[in-house]
Amino acid sequence: MGGAGDLQKQQEGKAFTLDFLAREMIRTSDNTATNILLSYVSMEKVNARMKALGLSQTTLQRLMMDFKAIEEGRQNYTSPEDMVRLMEKLYNGEVLSANSKEYFLSMLLACEDDSMLTQAFPEKSIAHKTGTLDYVRADVGIVMGESPVYMALFAENFKNMEQAEALLRDLAVLLWEEL
Repeated sequence: MGGAGDLQKQQEGKAFTLDFLAREMIRTSDNTATNILLSYVSMEKVNARMKALGLSQTTLQRLMMDFKAIEEGRQNYTSPEDMVRLMEKLYNGEVLSANSKEYFLSMLLACEDDSMLTQAFPEKSIAHKTGTLDYVRADVGIVMGESPVYMALFAENFKNMEQAEALLRDLAVLLWEEL
């Protein structure tokens, strides 16, 4: 699978653990890992879980890099509101057991894309997941601390990725100052 991640360079048929795939999906936004996991779990189950969590603006309609599905109008959708709710529910133990929460936070803390939230707050520990499409750049996460702060930053209609990332860094700092 093209796009982000190193699994696309691996020999076909090579076996990976679900743990490895989940970590790569978060750490490098690996599209191959994401698609394998989505196929394993099923989009229907992911969508049902999002609905059960009250995330009404989040739905999956295609795998990553599925250009035929995109041409057919099938897209994946979410919103900053849904992502903040999800991060809050995950952190507060409403979704996962204590052990699973710690496991998931360790994955989010290992996200390698440091171009937005982690640059905005270099002195903070950030558990986050970034996302990139040609027309959207996002960083969703938890600024860790005594009182965690949940942020979901999305940019659209930008000239280039650098502009989008700078805008999101500045927005993160402005939001922090308002808190």
